[in-house]
Amino acid sequence: MLFSIARDIAVGLGDTALAITAIDEIDGFYRADIPVIKADIFAAIAKSASSTTQNLGLAEAALNAVEGAVAAGDFDNARQMVQTGQAAARKAKNSDLAKRLDMRSNDKKRLSSRRGTDNTTHRN
Repeated sequence: MLFSIARDIAVGLGDTALAITAIDEIDGFYRADIPVIKADIFAAIAKSASSTTQNLGLAEAALNAVEGAVAAGDFDNARQMVQTGQAAARKAKNSDLAKRLDMRSNDKKRLSSRRGTDNTTHRN
């Protein structure tokens, strides 16, 4: 309960790092769909992030979280994280970070299509 409150406060402050810490703590105590929660948190923070620091933190957190979503097979939330991160990187005027998110998006597409092929192959 307290971690959920900390998460909500962090989102209100636009503090992505604190929100992620709270989510990770929640995951330690409860079974939670972390990619969904992180994608929702990133979208909420994106609405109010106004400083370069906030947008950089958001873009970096989104980039780091994509791997977990892909590993969980949650490609929809991975795509949402990439899109949110790209927008934040552009707002922060950080083209290198935006390119890294673009590359992550391309990696995710390859993994998604490869996974679809694997699933089709194993249906016999």
